[in-house]
Amino acid sequence: MSEYANMYVALTIDHVDEEYITKTLTELKIPRLRIPTQITETDVYTVGQGESILVLSGFSLYDYKIVNSLTLYLASQYSGVRALRALPSRLLEQRRLLIYPIANKYSYVRHIVKTRNYKRSIMDEDGIEVLKDSLTLRSCYSKIMHSLVKNTRPGMLIVFTTDRSLGIELEEPVLNMVENKHSKVEINIPVINVLHHTDQILQMPHSHHALENDVSLGMMVVIPFGYALPETYNLILRVVEQALKARIERKEVENRPHVARIRVLSDRDDVVTTLRQHGLEISHEGSDEISVVYDRAVELHVRLIEEQEIEYYFNVKVLS
Repeated sequence: MSEYANMYVALTIDHVDEEYITKTLTELKIPRLRIPTQITETDVYTVGQGESILVLSGFSLYDYKIVNSLTLYLASQYSGVRALRALPSRLLEQRRLLIYPIANKYSYVRHIVKTRNYKRSIMDEDGIEVLKDSLTLRSCYSKIMHSLVKNTRPGMLIVFTTDRSLGIELEEPVLNMVENKHSKVEINIPVINVLHHTDQILQMPHSHHALENDVSLGMMVVIPFGYALPETYNLILRVVEQALKARIERKEVENRPHVARIRVLSDRDDVVTTLRQHGLEISHEGSDEISVVYDRAVELHVRLIEEQEIEYYFNVKVLS
């Protein structure tokens, strides 16, 4: 009792590193699922059974209250030692939560936590902002997350982050939801303010994977950094509870392949590798030209090729 209680106290009041959180959840024997990814196998913590809802957070040290809240939730849901309230077990009979609490591992290494270097912690060790890298996949952590979604195929993806990660100041939570056009989702989220516009929508994980047909609904909840941990915890549980209750209807999707020609102006191998990770088929036509087979049923492909947004993110030119 005292051992776990001490862990709860630390998680309630302080920044902790990934090793501490892993130790806490391991000692409590929280179930984990090992998922193969492009870089390495990675563990996600699990609650419930059935269709999955994937929860991501920990993109920077600013998110530490969210990370602590997710850790406390897992402990409270499974342990006889109740730190805070848990969700009713009946909600987890048909749905399964997959929780990946720290997406940017660099942000929670010991020296970052010790020095409280928030500004540096927004990025990974190579200076890449992981939260905004779902399309270009320059960060190893982005590659892991992308593979994680591809290999679990959750019905819903929820991203929890803070205002500082988006470079905006907030006093109240805001919400951004992007629905897969081949699905119908009925959900009641108790967050009044709505973030109507998100810069680089193809780069944000919740919107990227909805547009790539990986999830029925991608949701990003931005929680102000100034919120206390109990407020953060309760908001997370309210959102997750509504997600567990949501109705999701998927429509049958027929592939609609089409071909485009693209000139790659630099970093050809990197561009080809990244595009293939998003389901685009590539064949070579010359020293600097490639043929791209894309799917018109995939909104991400349409925006990249037909709306030529690929030229903004990569050093390429759409020829036809």
